[in-house]
Amino acid sequence: MPEMTDRNRRNTAKAERMHILFMWAALALDGDRLAAVHDAAGRAEFEVGRYRNAQKHFEKAAQVPDQSAASLESILANSAQASVSLAEWKAAEESTKGALALAPVRAGLWHQLGQILLLRHKYPEAEEALRRSLHWPPRPPFGATWRNSTACERRSRRR
Repeated sequence: MPEMTDRNRRNTAKAERMHILFMWAALALDGDRLAAVHDAAGRAEFEVGRYRNAQKHFEKAAQVPDQSAASLESILANSAQASVSLAEWKAAEESTKGALALAPVRAGLWHQLGQILLLRHKYPEAEEALRRSLHWPPRPPFGATWRNSTACERRSRRR
């Protein structure tokens, strides 16, 4: 078995500390706080490359009752990122669309959806999502959005 680097040890220790804190804190929390704890545990797992574990935490966080729309939107966006890392494009698309249903003016979410739709070869839909990402601040890098939108246009014309 290969030896762990110092960075891997620190990342693993961080994820383990987050898991212990999560278990301790989850005992008596209201909806938003419990969802936040699951979300934080998911983000810690994501940071160390444990995408499947991260996704499980995000799914648990999304199922917590009595949480705010802003909290759920953030959790769904994080879940979509974990799905992208696992190359689960359909799940990523569904999570991103769920987040957009709660926050339709988030440029970053529209950009993320456009990227996912590109990977799923849904070019006209990707183009529309990328164009929508340009309507609201904060804007993703304009050049990247324009290039993606142009690529969608070209591919759509070929069909």
